[in-house]
Amino acid sequence: MFEENGEVAVLGDSIAEEQGEVRTGEPRIAATPGKGTTEDGFPTTKEKGEWAELCLMARARQIGLSVVKPYGDSAQYDVGIDNRGRLLRVQVKSTSFHRGRTFICNLTGPGHRAYSQDSVDFFAVYIVPADVWYSVPLAAAQGTSVSLRLGPGKFGHKYEKYLEAWHLLWE
Repeated sequence: MFEENGEVAVLGDSIAEEQGEVRTGEPRIAATPGKGTTEDGFPTTKEKGEWAELCLMARARQIGLSVVKPYGDSAQYDVGIDNRGRLLRVQVKSTSFHRGRTFICNLTGPGHRAYSQDSVDFFAVYIVPADVWYSVPLAAAQGTSVSLRLGPGKFGHKYEKYLEAWHLLWE
Protein backbone atom coordinates (compact mmCIF):
# COMPACT_ATOMS: atom_id res chain seq x y z
CA MET A 1 0.00 0.00 0.00
CA PHE A 2 1.11 3.55 -0.51
CA GLU A 3 -0.06 6.97 0.51
CA GLU A 4 -0.93 9.61 -2.04
CA ASN A 5 -2.44 13.00 -1.22
CA GLY A 6 -3.17 11.79 2.31
CA GLU A 7 -5.20 8.79 1.10
CA VAL A 8 -4.19 5.13 1.18
CA ALA A 9 -4.34 3.13 -2.04
CA VAL A 10 -3.17 -0.37 -2.87
CA LEU A 11 0.08 -0.67 -4.82
CA GLY A 12 -0.62 -2.21 -8.21
CA ASP A 13 -3.82 -0.30 -8.89
CA SER A 14 -2.21 2.05 -11.41
CA ILE A 15 -4.15 0.58 -14.33
CA ALA A 16 -7.44 0.96 -12.52
CA GLU A 17 -6.40 4.42 -11.26
CA GLU A 18 -5.99 5.61 -14.82
CA GLN A 19 -9.56 4.53 -15.45
CA GLY A 20 -10.78 6.31 -12.31
CA GLU A 21 -11.81 3.04 -10.65
CA VAL A 22 -9.64 2.99 -7.52
CA ARG A 23 -11.42 3.30 -4.20
CA THR A 24 -8.80 4.57 -1.78
CA GLY A 25 -8.65 3.28 1.75
CA GLU A 26 -10.33 -0.04 0.85
CA PRO A 27 -8.16 -3.18 0.72
CA ARG A 28 -8.27 -5.02 -2.58
CA ILE A 29 -6.78 -8.36 -3.52
CA ALA A 30 -5.88 -7.45 -7.08
CA ALA A 31 -6.11 -4.63 -9.55
CA THR A 32 -8.70 -4.81 -12.28
CA PRO A 33 -6.85 -5.36 -15.56
CA GLY A 34 -7.02 -2.45 -17.96
CA LYS A 35 -6.74 -2.23 -21.72
CA GLY A 36 -3.56 -3.64 -23.22
CA THR A 37 -2.27 -6.40 -25.46
CA THR A 38 -3.23 -9.62 -23.62
CA GLU A 39 -6.77 -10.99 -23.50
CA ASP A 40 -6.92 -9.76 -19.89
CA GLY A 41 -5.78 -6.24 -20.73
CA PHE A 42 -2.15 -6.33 -19.63
CA PRO A 43 0.60 -4.78 -21.75
CA THR A 44 2.64 -8.03 -21.63
CA THR A 45 2.12 -11.64 -20.63
CA LYS A 46 4.94 -11.22 -18.07
CA GLU A 47 2.96 -8.49 -16.31
CA LYS A 48 -0.16 -10.65 -16.43
CA GLY A 49 1.82 -13.49 -14.82
CA GLU A 50 3.16 -11.22 -12.10
CA TRP A 51 -0.38 -10.03 -11.36
CA ALA A 52 -1.62 -13.63 -11.11
CA GLU A 53 1.22 -14.45 -8.70
CA LEU A 54 0.21 -11.52 -6.49
CA CYS A 55 -3.42 -12.66 -6.58
CA LEU A 56 -2.38 -16.17 -5.51
CA MET A 57 -0.18 -14.90 -2.68
CA ALA A 58 -2.97 -12.62 -1.39
CA ARG A 59 -5.56 -15.41 -1.54
CA ALA A 60 -3.23 -17.91 0.14
CA ARG A 61 -2.56 -15.46 3.00
CA GLN A 62 -6.30 -14.79 3.36
CA ILE A 63 -6.87 -18.45 4.15
CA GLY A 64 -3.85 -18.72 6.45
CA LEU A 65 -1.16 -20.23 4.25
CA SER A 66 2.43 -19.00 4.56
CA VAL A 67 3.84 -17.93 1.23
CA VAL A 68 7.37 -17.27 0.02
CA LYS A 69 8.53 -15.69 -3.20
CA PRO A 70 11.85 -16.75 -4.70
CA TYR A 71 14.22 -13.89 -5.40
CA GLY A 72 14.52 -13.01 -9.10
CA ASP A 73 13.29 -15.02 -12.06
CA SER A 74 15.69 -17.97 -11.95
CA ALA A 75 13.69 -20.39 -9.78
CA GLN A 76 11.70 -23.02 -11.64
CA TYR A 77 8.57 -22.20 -9.62
CA ASP A 78 6.72 -18.94 -8.98
CA VAL A 79 5.58 -19.14 -5.35
CA GLY A 80 6.40 -21.35 -2.39
CA ILE A 81 3.87 -22.49 0.18
CA ASP A 82 5.36 -23.35 3.56
CA ASN A 83 3.49 -26.43 4.73
CA ARG A 84 4.73 -27.28 8.26
CA GLY A 85 8.37 -26.76 7.26
CA ARG A 86 8.02 -28.41 3.84
CA LEU A 87 8.17 -26.11 0.82
CA LEU A 88 5.55 -26.79 -1.83
CA ARG A 89 6.71 -25.34 -5.15
CA VAL A 90 3.80 -23.75 -7.00
CA GLN A 91 3.76 -22.71 -10.64
CA VAL A 92 1.13 -20.02 -11.17
CA LYS A 93 -0.86 -19.93 -14.40
CA SER A 94 -3.83 -17.85 -15.44
CA THR A 95 -6.20 -17.79 -18.36
CA SER A 96 -9.21 -16.06 -19.82
CA PHE A 97 -9.12 -18.06 -23.05
CA HIS A 98 -12.14 -20.30 -23.49
CA ARG A 99 -14.10 -22.34 -25.97
CA GLY A 100 -17.69 -22.44 -24.91
CA ARG A 101 -17.75 -23.01 -21.15
CA THR A 102 -14.28 -24.60 -21.06
CA PHE A 103 -11.18 -22.57 -20.23
CA ILE A 104 -7.84 -23.64 -21.64
CA CYS A 105 -4.59 -23.11 -19.76
CA ASN A 106 -1.12 -23.78 -21.16
CA LEU A 107 1.18 -25.73 -18.83
CA THR A 108 4.49 -25.41 -20.59
CA GLY A 109 7.49 -23.75 -19.06
CA PRO A 110 10.65 -22.22 -20.47
CA GLY A 111 11.47 -23.55 -23.92
CA HIS A 112 7.88 -24.86 -24.21
CA ARG A 113 8.83 -27.90 -22.16
CA ALA A 114 6.68 -29.72 -19.62
CA TYR A 115 7.37 -29.20 -15.93
CA SER A 116 8.96 -32.05 -13.96
CA GLN A 117 8.69 -33.29 -10.39
CA ASP A 118 12.17 -31.85 -9.82
CA SER A 119 10.85 -28.32 -10.31
CA VAL A 120 7.14 -28.06 -9.40
CA ASP A 121 4.72 -29.72 -6.97
CA PHE A 122 1.47 -27.90 -7.86
CA PHE A 123 -0.07 -25.70 -10.49
CA ALA A 124 -2.25 -22.86 -9.23
CA VAL A 125 -4.46 -21.96 -12.18
CA TYR A 126 -6.48 -18.76 -12.01
CA ILE A 127 -9.55 -18.54 -14.25
CA VAL A 128 -9.74 -14.76 -14.45
CA PRO A 129 -13.33 -14.21 -15.70
CA ALA A 130 -14.75 -16.69 -13.17
CA ASP A 131 -12.44 -15.51 -10.34
CA VAL A 132 -11.72 -19.10 -9.28
CA TRP A 133 -8.55 -21.09 -8.63
CA TYR A 134 -7.61 -24.68 -9.37
CA SER A 135 -4.91 -26.32 -7.21
CA VAL A 136 -3.70 -29.11 -9.47
CA PRO A 137 -0.92 -31.45 -8.30
CA LEU A 138 1.79 -32.00 -10.89
CA ALA A 139 1.02 -35.73 -10.90
CA ALA A 140 -2.59 -35.04 -11.95
CA ALA A 141 -1.44 -32.88 -14.86
CA GLN A 142 1.32 -35.17 -16.11
CA GLY A 143 0.46 -37.37 -19.03
CA THR A 144 -1.95 -34.78 -20.40
CA SER A 145 -1.32 -32.55 -23.35
CA VAL A 146 0.49 -29.26 -22.79
CA SER A 147 -2.74 -27.64 -21.63
CA LEU A 148 -5.54 -28.19 -19.15
CA ARG A 149 -9.19 -27.88 -20.07
CA LEU A 150 -11.05 -26.54 -17.07
CA GLY A 151 -14.79 -26.10 -16.71
CA PRO A 152 -15.78 -24.17 -13.60
CA GLY A 153 -19.50 -24.61 -13.18
CA LYS A 154 -19.55 -27.76 -15.33
CA PHE A 155 -20.47 -30.81 -13.29
CA GLY A 156 -18.18 -33.82 -13.59
CA HIS A 157 -15.28 -32.37 -15.58
CA LYS A 158 -11.89 -34.06 -15.19
CA TYR A 159 -10.34 -31.45 -12.88
CA GLU A 160 -13.45 -30.55 -10.89
CA LYS A 161 -12.01 -31.93 -7.63
CA TYR A 162 -9.18 -29.37 -7.83
CA LEU A 163 -11.52 -26.36 -8.05
CA GLU A 164 -10.84 -24.14 -5.01
CA ALA A 165 -9.03 -27.15 -3.50
CA TRP A 166 -6.87 -25.12 -1.13
CA HIS A 167 -6.93 -27.99 1.35
CA LEU A 168 -4.47 -29.85 -0.88
CA LEU A 169 -1.83 -27.27 0.02
CA TRP A 170 -2.40 -27.96 3.74
CA GLU A 171 -2.03 -31.74 3.54
